[in-house]
Amino acid sequence: MLISLLNRVQCCFGEFGSTSNWPHNRRPCVNTPDQDLHIWLLHLRDRLRPATWTADETAGLNNQRISAQTVRNHVREAHLRACRPHQGLDLTAVWRRNQLQWANAHLR
Repeated sequence: MLISLLNRVQCCFGEFGSTSNWPHNRRPCVNTPDQDLHIWLLHLRDRLRPATWTADETAGLNNQRISAQTVRNHVREAHLRACRPHQGLDLTAVWRRNQLQWANAHLR
């Protein structure tokens, strides 16, 4: 058992140059590591960018279309989170000053 495994590792290393390209039985990757880096950089530069825009602009392997969910998965792998714009009221300096005065008056 161990000898056959070692033979397979040796054959794989000789064929692919490393064991990182070990054949696997899961779904093939849709994009390359360079495209992953490109996706990460796009989302680092524009934290408000939707995954659908990136999916539309990025062509996968063999010009396959990649899905927005694939983009979300790769962005999550890079430990990036989408930042959303503030949805509430814009708090002005006057509002903050008035709020502080009210709070100070009611503390006493």
